[in-house]
Amino acid sequence: SKGWAEIREGEHFTYQALGGEGTSTDYPAADPEKAELEAFAAAVTGEKPFPVTVDDAVHSVAVLEAIDRAAKTGQAVRI
Repeated sequence: SKGWAEIREGEHFTYQALGGEGTSTDYPAADPEKAELEAFAAAVTGEKPFPVTVDDAVHSVAVLEAIDRAAKTGQAVRI
């Protein structure tokens, strides 16, 4: 990896490149479960399309599985 990133409490994002200075950004409080359910309801009723494509959802699962595998093995995992 060429650095690290961290999200705390869903509102505070910090990133630091190796050998560089870290940057932090605070975001307003949000309720991601509520937002996802509202987006799902809008998609089901035909109001608007769901904001995440099937390909993006599948890729997100692959990323989470790679993180889990990397944590267990201590090795980088290519997706």
